[in-house]
Amino acid sequence: MMIGSTAVQLTFALTCVLAWLAGNAQADFGSGTITFEEDKYQLYYDTSGAGTNLVPYTSSNRGGAAQPSGVNGSGEVTVADDQIVPIDAWFQVQTSGGDNVYVRFGFDLDGDGDLDSADTPAVLEGTYGGTSDEQGSTGPPYVSPNDIFAYTSAVGGAVNADYIESGYESQAGSFFVRARKDNDGDSTETNDSGDQESWTSFIIDYAGAAVSEATGEIWDIDAGGTGAERFAVAVTGNSASVTDGTYTVTENSPTGLLETNASSLDAKPWQFSFGSADGFTDIDQIKITRFTGTGYKSFFPLAFNNFNPVSAVGFVTPEPSSLLAFGGIFSLALLRRRHLRGRG
Repeated sequence: MMIGSTAVQLTFALTCVLAWLAGNAQADFGSGTITFEEDKYQLYYDTSGAGTNLVPYTSSNRGGAAQPSGVNGSGEVTVADDQIVPIDAWFQVQTSGGDNVYVRFGFDLDGDGDLDSADTPAVLEGTYGGTSDEQGSTGPPYVSPNDIFAYTSAVGGAVNADYIESGYESQAGSFFVRARKDNDGDSTETNDSGDQESWTSFIIDYAGAAVSEATGEIWDIDAGGTGAERFAVAVTGNSASVTDGTYTVTENSPTGLLETNASSLDAKPWQFSFGSADGFTDIDQIKITRFTGTGYKSFFPLAFNNFNPVSAVGFVTPEPSSLLAFGGIFSLALLRRRHLRGRG
């Protein structure tokens, strides 16, 4: 796989869940699949700028730069609520054949389709019932202007931060991946302003061994008084007949519905999946964008989870020993894959 020099290689266990990574190379934040269920995840740095030389994310490998908050001297990121995942850090996962794949992700602010210093990193967000700092000690957490969350859900007449619909707790895991509020280095800010509004796309870049499948989840796609929410997931890379990195396949989410509708995805997941039928021989990038215009909200957040960078198999209830721990299938354990390609 080939990746642009501006592509950021992230090997973090963002809000994705690496649970089930062992058997399916899923990256999950929280507890394992990069579910981010483990306490720490090793990050990698691309010294080549082209995705060809991934080394531990240490100060010496990065030219003496200070380690970011939450990242130790060995390049391991601590899994915690509101933890920022450096935009130039990569996670490592392995294919079923044992080949290393690396993935990094972040939010594109300038719309150039690449991840660089002009963009904003992803942030781990604890789920309701997990480790969210918005969770009240007694009863639901009523969202205030100062709360930080991946999304809100109207449950029982109250607005709850990162609420999980009953029956989906295991799938949600402990963490989501969300955007940082402002591009100022502060991870402890709300989800409803700053970068949470202004990002143009959520980008996942790949490096390392070629990958032809991927799956992940977006949570809480619903609607409100100002319109509906809807996402497009585009995967780009190579196919047998298109080898210049422009082969693209896109999958659109359902249009969000009010939480009062029985079919609403309020506080529930929607899964996207790209497999052999899509024709990829090598995925370079995945790009998630929001629908805009008439009928849609002017802005709405992204809660990403249960990402498996190397398999089209979605979330399954794994054996404890196979869980990676991001709290969802976006198990960054899969991050060992090395490229991100977008699917139209």
